[in-house]
Amino acid sequence: MPSLVEDVNFVTLLNESMPTWLDEFKEVSDKRILWDLIKCRIRQVSMKYGKEKARKKREQITDIEASLKTCKENCGRCTSPEYLEQLKILKLEYRSKYENLSQGVIVRSRATCYEKG
Repeated sequence: MPSLVEDVNFVTLLNESMPTWLDEFKEVSDKRILWDLIKCRIRQVSMKYGKEKARKKREQITDIEASLKTCKENCGRCTSPEYLEQLKILKLEYRSKYENLSQGVIVRSRATCYEKG
């Protein structure tokens, strides 16, 4: 599961936001405080971006599930090669999206175990 740092859109968002944050905190003279404020902004943007990305993935999975259901019904009525091929493609796509979700669960589980010792 790729991290947000590997996401080009996220990196671009941070790069475009940084000058705004530096301008917003220009009266802060202590570099440590400035860094803490910027880290806070990065965390806010990261959480918002991550939540939106997760919501989109859930929507994609829901859409694929609905398409699979429709395709299975069509295959039940008429077993044409087009419906069977579409069903095969949808199953592969669904499996791919679902594996990505499971990898995320595994990573979070390992992180939790590591944090708790």
